[in-house]
Amino acid sequence: MPVLMDFLTTNSERHAQQRTIKDKHKRLVLDGLAKGTLLAFGYEEPRKMKDFPVEVPAHFWNATVLWQEGEIRYEGIRLIGVRVIGRSQINPVTITPPPRPGRPTRKDQVETAFNSLLADGSYDLNVSAIHQFPLVRARVKALFPGEDQSNKGLRDKALYGILSPLVAAAKA
Repeated sequence: MPVLMDFLTTNSERHAQQRTIKDKHKRLVLDGLAKGTLLAFGYEEPRKMKDFPVEVPAHFWNATVLWQEGEIRYEGIRLIGVRVIGRSQINPVTITPPPRPGRPTRKDQVETAFNSLLADGSYDLNVSAIHQFPLVRARVKALFPGEDQSNKGLRDKALYGILSPLVAAAKA
């Protein structure tokens, strides 16, 4: 019987030690989350295939945390699949907008050429804009010699669309 008692005592002490270690790890994780060195992400339930994980707000950690299941319950919200990672594991993502369809615009070049012509007095606001398109084309090509020297993006229709508001603003 004493052997059984020793075994039970040893077993309960082992469980107590394991509980102490688990509690210590939980405190370390919670401290890391509070300091911002750790981040937690999870999925709102019900989870769908297209869902992305969301960052777990700090105040959720004061709610019911089911550590073994990776689940947090807070005021009717249930986050599942919760994972904790170090901040250093996150790579910043830069999202660039997709390129616009069609030919690249030369609007900035045309505006620069127009302002240049207006500043040196070469652009006459009293003359029809269509008669000054060759002047604008020539100035664009002169100001941007490394760019495309063709008339792509400098046709009458494109120039009219770009210059009309500029001429109207300059006249006002």
